Amino acid sequence: MVQQVIDQPHLIEYPIDLPVDGEADEIVRTAAWIGDLSGDETFCSFTSILLALLRIDPYSGDFARRTGVDLPAIRAHRRIDEKGIEEAYRRAQDSPPMIKHFGRAVIPSGVDGDGVPG
Repeated sequence: MVQQVIDQPHLIEYPIDLPVDGEADEIVRTAAWIGDLSGDETFCSFTSILLALLRIDPYSGDFARRTGVDLPAIRAHRRIDEKGIEEAYRRAQDSPPMIKHFGRAVIPSGVDGDGVPG
């Protein structure tokens, strides 16, 4: 089964013109600033996206606190403190919408010149 998936990567279609919810765009913008301010080696790491989600979405942030997620440890891993998260959020408010640009930058990077992921 796994070999079948590996042998047919060209069957994957990547949508890039989907409408995006404003909160999702805000999360990606904030995550990009978290990455930038923390010296992240990638544009938007999963850790930066998680920290942005926990800052922006009240339900996610409350759930993380109730279940004992160690936010200081996550921030330390990303090399950014709570003030840095707030600075990233503030800067993201002044940034233009970017999620479509992010998708267009990331998706082609995993595709060879012939359009086949590789």
